[in-house]
Amino acid sequence: MMKHALLRGSSRLLSLVSLVAGLPCTLAHAGATPAIIAQTPVAQTAAAATEADRARHFADLLAGLENSKDRPLDEKLHYAWAAYLLAGNDAERTRLLAFAATVPDARVRMLIGSFREFPALRKSHVEADRLNSELLLQGHPEPATPGKRRSPRELFGLNPFDAPHTGDGWIDPHGFVGRWTTQGVSLDLIAYPADNFLAVLNTGSAEPKIRLLGIRSGRTLHLLGRGTSGQLEDGQLTLDVNGKVHRLQRIAVGVTSFDRRPSGARVLLDANTGLSNFRHANGEAAAWKLLPGGVMEIDPTKGSVFTRDAWGDLHGYLEFRHAYNSEGLGPRRGNSGIYLFNSYEVQLIDSFGLPPEETSEGSVYHLAVPRITASAPPLEWQSLEFLFSAPRFDPQGKKTANARVTLWLNGVKIHDDVELAHPTGGSPAGGKEQKDAPAPQPFMLQNHGGILQFRHIWVLPLTE
Repeated sequence: MMKHALLRGSSRLLSLVSLVAGLPCTLAHAGATPAIIAQTPVAQTAAAATEADRARHFADLLAGLENSKDRPLDEKLHYAWAAYLLAGNDAERTRLLAFAATVPDARVRMLIGSFREFPALRKSHVEADRLNSELLLQGHPEPATPGKRRSPRELFGLNPFDAPHTGDGWIDPHGFVGRWTTQGVSLDLIAYPADNFLAVLNTGSAEPKIRLLGIRSGRTLHLLGRGTSGQLEDGQLTLDVNGKVHRLQRIAVGVTSFDRRPSGARVLLDANTGLSNFRHANGEAAAWKLLPGGVMEIDPTKGSVFTRDAWGDLHGYLEFRHAYNSEGLGPRRGNSGIYLFNSYEVQLIDSFGLPPEETSEGSVYHLAVPRITASAPPLEWQSLEFLFSAPRFDPQGKKTANARVTLWLNGVKIHDDVELAHPTGGSPAGGKEQKDAPAPQPFMLQNHGGILQFRHIWVLPLTE
């Protein structure tokens, strides 16, 4: 799972702690704007609190959750996810994880699963998952065949954790998510589960980026953070940063250039090709969805697709976009990949607003971290272009040179002639155990249980 590095430094997210601790429990979904506005000064004061004060507010928030037996499940999930974003250390996360294990709703599986990326919490995560599963399965009928293992989808039903595509959609219901900018100020706004929002504010200074939490009230989003407050409504974002007011507009981040492909490039996917250039692993015709304009959409019930043809060194390009998924996290949000040479996965995952890591968008999975973040938000078309050099072998089959790759994401060079010592795997150790394949090889587009769309794919074989 992609670790959400934004959570490191979450002690700065003080405002919502004060806000949530002081609000009636009905606020999360009732849309009571006046009550939120009335609490804004309290939140702004809390933003300058010491770490000890932050910890005290967080403890109050958890205590409220732990004593919330009579509150609706939606409220519990909303505040639990808010606490997830606000937790500043493993002790606080452990306490939140213990609470999550007691919530009798399959949607909490996403929250519990998110903790397994914290090394100190891996054992606690396993225990919480076991306890919560026992709770969810109380009164659940035993399988008809003794000893038969049933899938989580069969046991817990369709939910965004066990069936990521159930959280995917092709509309942003509020119009909040994306990049908002004005001169000298940029804000990336991200949706989190249970109607929570997180924004990353960059003022261009040497100071760390400011994290803001968002509380939605109907069609309005209130943003609160250290020294900062804002309001987003009807496509207008007004932000007060340390007393200076900024008015931000949303801009597109994704960059595409299909019409500027090189002479001799072969188009594999556009409005004229259909899915004729792709197949499944068994050789059968690709059964993903074909939409108007030559858009290919992953069918989560089908397998990954491969190009029918194979190549060695290759210059290639494709466009893709992620669905909007506010209820997923990590690999449950927009997860796919392109396997260059059917061996080296370039990760495609909704990483908008997050710092680059070894499994974030554009990474060569566990092998190479992007030099810079260049991901577009969900629903925007974006592009990936690559120059790939296949591994070399001598006549006896001994590898004499590793594969290499240069990658551009949305026109930004994120990898420059990176050497790939071995194929990628589900883990660093798993990749090292795999053998490099000889040329030629197809490339593969991965089905990882979520929904992505692809369009405008071309390749240009390269000679040595």
